[in-house]
Amino acid sequence: MSTRNMFSKFFNFLFLLIVVIATSLAAESEETKECVPGKSYNDGCNDCTCTDTNVVICTLMECYNSNPVF
Repeated sequence: MSTRNMFSKFFNFLFLLIVVIATSLAAESEETKECVPGKSYNDGCNDCTCTDTNVVICTLMECYNSNPVF
């Protein structure tokens, strides 16, 4: 097996591994943003509530250095 062929297989494997990890992380972050009817959240500044129709409503305060949940 040539060196070039080995590098090609290695980089293909590495690329697929990165895609799988990125997909997994994206799925985890979506799970943490689930809207549970009746549950209240704080996005670091504003208070949010999930309605019975799975709509998130939040106060509209001007916030600095916040990390929004939604």
